[in-house]
Amino acid sequence: MKYRLVIFDFDGTLADSVPWMMGVADEIADRHHFPRLTDADREAIRGPEAASIPRLLKIPRWKLVLIARDGRRMMAAKLHEIQLYPGAADLLRHLSENGVRIAIVSSNSESNIRQILGESLASLVEQYECGASFFGKSRKLRKVIRKSGLPAESILSVGDEMRDLTASLDVGLPFGGVSWGICHATALREAGATVVFDTIGQISDIVLSAPAPASL
Repeated sequence: MKYRLVIFDFDGTLADSVPWMMGVADEIADRHHFPRLTDADREAIRGPEAASIPRLLKIPRWKLVLIARDGRRMMAAKLHEIQLYPGAADLLRHLSENGVRIAIVSSNSESNIRQILGESLASLVEQYECGASFFGKSRKLRKVIRKSGLPAESILSVGDEMRDLTASLDVGLPFGGVSWGICHATALREAGATVVFDTIGQISDIVLSAPAPASL
């Protein structure tokens, strides 16, 4: 197979939670005293400047920790409203059945993720590195790489956000962007994604494909 480990982001990649997060954005903004997202802000989140949103909204880094913690707590009370994307459960099972190791690196909590996945799917995940800060995914990815004992070229990082892409490239991982999450597919391609997936089924096709032969 081409990749022996896939590291998934969760929200917007496996779980259809972006509409819920956008729905509570104004409430979080009011609680933490920063401007509500304008239509332009919401569109910017989907483009190449997504990682700059905290700076554009003048949110200090220390407040991002509180905002993320509040968001996880609010989601924990509404987990019944969040489902996996169609095909995500089958993808995880198919990868596991074919010997691919699975990890999740997310800003969400491990408890929330496990409950949304359900016991059976949650047991397929070898490593959880959760509660990542807005700028802290690189550190979480390095921990997964180190624990896996695998070379970076045999690991695929999959996510839907510009910060997922940036963190993956920062630690030397190939990155697969998904077109159904927050960021536009074109933005992910132009920012250097190794591949962009338009359907969930394409992920297993790429992961399980044979690697290109070494040149002589």
